[in-house]
Amino acid sequence: AAEGLAEFIASTELPQSLALKERRDAALAFIRENGDVNAVFDLTYEQITTLKQRDVHRGLGLLMTEFMIRERPQRYIHWVTAVKSGQDWQPALKEEYGVSRSALVDVFTRYYKVND
Repeated sequence: AAEGLAEFIASTELPQSLALKERRDAALAFIRENGDVNAVFDLTYEQITTLKQRDVHRGLGLLMTEFMIRERPQRYIHWVTAVKSGQDWQPALKEEYGVSRSALVDVFTRYYKVND
């Protein structure tokens, strides 16, 4: 989530960035090739070792952040605030954003299979 927010901010400030476009494209390809989004979201920083994984990880973070902000902007703010205040991110996602991780990832994945 933190990396996704950083990528989102960078994309709004640098909309022509080739690096951001490449990461976004890598994430879209990963989703459309039925990659395991949950598995990527579960990776630790130490487990992300290849450039391709790094691009997918960052791109998925960017896409998820865009998706969450677009769908529920106020609830996204409440969720981030709760996590920054020390709440565990998954219960806070359900309580503050209003959806479980599994439901969010499911809708997110279905959306990006056909949308850019």
